[in-house]
Amino acid sequence: VDQLLTLKPDRPEVLKLKEQLEKRDADLLEARDAAISKATQQLGEQQYAEAVATLNTASEEVSNEQLEELKINARDLLKQLNGLRETIHTAVSGNQLKGLLPVVLECLILKADQDDLVKLKQDLIDHEAKMDARNQQIISQAQTHIQQLQFDEAVQILGTIAQEYQTSTTTELSQQAQQLSEQRQGVLSAVSVDLSKKRYRATIKKISNYLGEIDFAAQIQDPELQQMLDEAKGKASASFRKKKLAAFVIAAVC
Repeated sequence: VDQLLTLKPDRPEVLKLKEQLEKRDADLLEARDAAISKATQQLGEQQYAEAVATLNTASEEVSNEQLEELKINARDLLKQLNGLRETIHTAVSGNQLKGLLPVVLECLILKADQDDLVKLKQDLIDHEAKMDARNQQIISQAQTHIQQLQFDEAVQILGTIAQEYQTSTTTELSQQAQQLSEQRQGVLSAVSVDLSKKRYRATIKKISNYLGEIDFAAQIQDPELQQMLDEAKGKASASFRKKKLAAFVIAAVC
């Protein structure tokens, strides 16, 4: 139009068209600037979908760098929000609640006014507290079982803790109970053989080593094996006296 007016300025219809086009451009620029202003406010209020919709109302004819940057930012934030919500929905549907609380908190930081997630956040806090209390009670019961030499019971009760709530403490406690169970059964079997063959010194050594190890490792006393140790010592002393008396009698006869 400007080129045409340069060639022939005295054309009223072309001048009118120019005015219309100039008004149209001004309206588009005004609408763009208004969209930028409104979308900036919406982003500040964490209304990402609304901001994207507002920015899309601006004509591409008057798009500028500020508008495009706002579009990218709003779309990225909306994508991030939807991704977090999808992750939360999948976890809740599968009852995979362990470790979900940080994801919910991150989603609420991104957009605070999500009533369903506010409620879920509190539910998760309550659930974690309940599970921690239950697991602590199980650990305490397992430690009592170990002190009472009920190693298999300790392993069994620790196994009732869901895998996702197992910790280094529960794992180490379960391993300790298994090791103590195997160690005790091994000593009982070996001592039974030694006693049947009247190998009292070997019996005393094995039981003494075992009692010392469990006292050092877990501060555990084993009354049954302590009694067996005392009996073995008594039999060893009696056997020694008997042999000494026999030797004395032989010497006297000679």
